[in-house]
Amino acid sequence: MDIIKPFIDDEHSEEFKKYGGFHTGVDVNVFDVKALASGVVIDIGRESGGVAVTVQFDVNSCLRYMHMRLINLHLGSTLKKGDSVGLSNKYLHFEYIKPISIKPIWPVRIGKLTYYKHDPTPIITGDLVIDNTDVWYANLDLNFEYVDDEIEVIIPPPIDDDMVGSRMINQGAKTKVVRGRRVII
Repeated sequence: MDIIKPFIDDEHSEEFKKYGGFHTGVDVNVFDVKALASGVVIDIGRESGGVAVTVQFDVNSCLRYMHMRLINLHLGSTLKKGDSVGLSNKYLHFEYIKPISIKPIWPVRIGKLTYYKHDPTPIITGDLVIDNTDVWYANLDLNFEYVDDEIEVIIPPPIDDDMVGSRMINQGAKTKVVRGRRVII
């Protein structure tokens, strides 16, 4: 993907001068947009350049595909790396958001959580590989509780059977994600 406008968070940088200000993501020259990592669609909304699709790829991080004109996804859609996200308008505005930040600028509110924008360039160039083969749940009311290297999750109603294998999880059921494996408890 060709980067046509970089992430700019430093007003003293050459890019700030060249492009005339801050830029909260990376603009790339791509029409047929593919998922850069596996994940679950947690938000779809309108924005000034078209449609924005937010894909959660782990419990703390999301990728936002913006300026989309055509998507065939819905909340809860699961994506694998390389799956079609949709078609962009003239270009794709791509953002990498996390709930923590050294520079708490550009907050994004999705459901009950606040995320902050980070430079997505290493993801686009392949220097930062985030291909999580585990799929996280896409309901914004999830309760995550960290226990060492395990995450306990309270599952809200209902979840596709495909998301958890051959067993359906009922409303209010508990599950643990242990090193990428779900265990019903």
